[in-house]
Amino acid sequence: MPTSRPDRHAGTAAHRPCNFTQRGLGPSTVTKMLQRLEQAGFVSRSPSPHDRRAVVVSPTRAGRALRDKVQQAWQDLEAITATGFTQEEYQQTMRNLARIEANLTRPPSAHTGASPAE
Repeated sequence: MPTSRPDRHAGTAAHRPCNFTQRGLGPSTVTKMLQRLEQAGFVSRSPSPHDRRAVVVSPTRAGRALRDKVQQAWQDLEAITATGFTQEEYQQTMRNLARIEANLTRPPSAHTGASPAE
């Protein structure tokens, strides 16, 4: 049943720029996170050949192996979470959760103050 939605947790952003500030992460947080991942041997960093301000982050062999394990863990967790739901119930639940996520990630100025429907 969990195959009805794309897996957002295990995807990669290879070869795509990522603006971490849009995800609520400041530059110092991202730098520290990348330093730890690099020290652990999960990623390597190199200067961008196109933009002196940017850094290219690539997964190492160990990082790719870890990504596979994490992806499997998410799939296992989602299968456990979906147990007992019909396909229709599961899909409706995922739509509702997506709406809640959108509400929680929207800037405060975008909220209209409307209350839930009764």
